[in-house]
Amino acid sequence: MTCAWYSGVGMAGALCLASSACDRTDKDAVAALATSAMAVGTYHRITIADACRSSKGNLCTTETVTAIEGVKIVDSKVVTFVTQAELPTALRVPEVQWVLQALSPGRTSVRLDARFSDGSLRTSELPVEVRRANRIEAEMICRARATDDQTLVPVGVKTQISARLLDDTRELTGLLPDALSGTGLTQLPGVLERVEYAWVAPSSPGVVTFTAPAFPRFSMRLRTFGRDEMTIDAIRWGRPAPVRVPRNVAAGLEAVMTVGGKGPCYELAVDAQSLTPDICLGPNRETQWQEGGTATLRILPLEAGTCRLSVAVAGSAARREFDVVYDVFDL
Repeated sequence: MTCAWYSGVGMAGALCLASSACDRTDKDAVAALATSAMAVGTYHRITIADACRSSKGNLCTTETVTAIEGVKIVDSKVVTFVTQAELPTALRVPEVQWVLQALSPGRTSVRLDARFSDGSLRTSELPVEVRRANRIEAEMICRARATDDQTLVPVGVKTQISARLLDDTRELTGLLPDALSGTGLTQLPGVLERVEYAWVAPSSPGVVTFTAPAFPRFSMRLRTFGRDEMTIDAIRWGRPAPVRVPRNVAAGLEAVMTVGGKGPCYELAVDAQSLTPDICLGPNRETQWQEGGTATLRILPLEAGTCRLSVAVAGSAARREFDVVYDVFDL
């Protein structure tokens, strides 16, 4: 009886033959079927491991792959096998040792002969489908609590952009090198499964446009805004009134920030000052403090009543005053 596990194109799976238990030592590997096709031109990792895991009801050993000693591709026009050393330098990551590169549309089968740490040579066979993507979609990963416009980002922000390759409505897998083009983009290899980028916004307000060389119809426009364009519309509790908080324990408030009346993709830090230091202070008993860009402003309640705060977007001269009402109790 044999048992092994394979993680490859699009999914991971495990199959045991003959029974639900595993022998102490395995001699073969069984590949999982892929549920999603690779896109032409992409790379996708191959991970092979032993599925027999030792547990109370399973006395089998667990071996690891030490080398791929043989690769046989039925149709080498569809995919090719790539080692880490053969990858483009920017795509080499320690977690990925073996990779498939999609060359042209079609279906094929990849047979791998893997040497395991117990000295055994095991064979895995993986069916692979490759399709040609006809469009690409991309979106920015937002960090704001409430975002009305995903294209609004502060100047100089560091964020991430994720893209999807599609064949009509079907999402395809794999990393496509240089899928997007634009100022401040750096492609992230990850584990060679998808298209992702790190992006640093320009240091001055304006419009940034991303294109996709392989997809001429694609265009993504983002607008970067300066600190003076963002306003703080409200400082409020994130719970219904009346609010009771413990005395001398830092409590969090929500800062509602907008740009042109819309919630941006990212928020900026808040500069706060207590105008009622006998009622409230900063979280470390300061009268003026700054909170990171999470739209959360902390105060230290000293007494019940109305805490009056003067706030501004950090780096901006425009300040506003807000009242925060609460009761206190002693722990």
